[in-house]
Amino acid sequence: MATHPQKIETFVLPQDLIDPDVPVHTTPQGIEFVRTPDDRFVGLEGYDFTPHYLELDGLRVHYLDEGPSDGPVVVLVHGQPVWSYLYRTMIPPLVEAGYRVVAWDNIGFGRSDKPIDPAFHTYLGHVEYYHRILAALDLTDVTLFCQDWGGVIGLRVVADDPDRFIRVVAANTGLVENSDLDKGDDGFFPLPQTAVLGSERRGFLEAAMADDTTSMSFRDSFRWWIEYCLYSADLQPGECVFGMGRGQATAEVMAGYNAPFPSYIYSIAPHVFPSMVPTIGDLNVEAWAALGRFDKPFLYLGGDYDNIGTKAVQRRHVEHIPGAAGQPHERFPVGHFIQEEIGPVMAARLVAFIES
Repeated sequence: MATHPQKIETFVLPQDLIDPDVPVHTTPQGIEFVRTPDDRFVGLEGYDFTPHYLELDGLRVHYLDEGPSDGPVVVLVHGQPVWSYLYRTMIPPLVEAGYRVVAWDNIGFGRSDKPIDPAFHTYLGHVEYYHRILAALDLTDVTLFCQDWGGVIGLRVVADDPDRFIRVVAANTGLVENSDLDKGDDGFFPLPQTAVLGSERRGFLEAAMADDTTSMSFRDSFRWWIEYCLYSADLQPGECVFGMGRGQATAEVMAGYNAPFPSYIYSIAPHVFPSMVPTIGDLNVEAWAALGRFDKPFLYLGGDYDNIGTKAVQRRHVEHIPGAAGQPHERFPVGHFIQEEIGPVMAARLVAFIES
């Protein structure tokens, strides 16, 4: 198989955007990182949860651990450019139903530490951190709910370690693998290696995700997304969440999504994550085959207005994964960040899936 270079190795941090007053820390292993001040997380709308932390390689990983400690374990994993704030309306009903709910912030996001070297962020590196977080928290018999990069990474972890999981819900996500390359514009496939070349920084609303990209093919719109994230001077997660959906934004919720990223240096991971996509298809050939042997319950929930969790992507996973047979797969009139638009509905579907 051909190999794809790690695009972000050629990306140079724009020094004019780096605030020299932000303290940069260094782990014993030499990883430089920043840590979002705790006061950024005070009084966030709907996010009144107790923070917990574990340390991996000198980096602090933040996670929520709500509900009874002896309850069945539900793990909620987020994608880019968001953090566990995305699950704030799903967690309370899951806890009320008696589940122990664990939701961590990926390294580089939320309250977790944020390495500032773009080359730190590789697909297999983040896969390994997922494995280590699950092991460090001793989570077994896990019900996984994954969306966006939470599934791109999380489904790889399921393929690697299926015994740790008893069921999986995938929402607007998929495992990227090179057999997707010939699936057409309605499939989830890696981009050409030239996807991010020759781009300039741009403002999010200048390109108007809600308008200019609606008529684009998936390939073209995702190329635009890579370019926007990598070169934008002011990446605003709140704008991204509501620009990719049909929900109504409020200033308080927008502030919640933006809270972890007070300036450019804190947002390196959201900037570079999409540019990893062209590099990872070759890495998941065996993982995709392993998912083809996953016979535990698997449910796919998709948004009608999302160009990631399309009908084709849903069908591809449902037809490939044995545990998906006979499950109540659904689609909803929402966009990409399905938890933001109908979080309580997602929680109810998850509870019903578990209890069935």
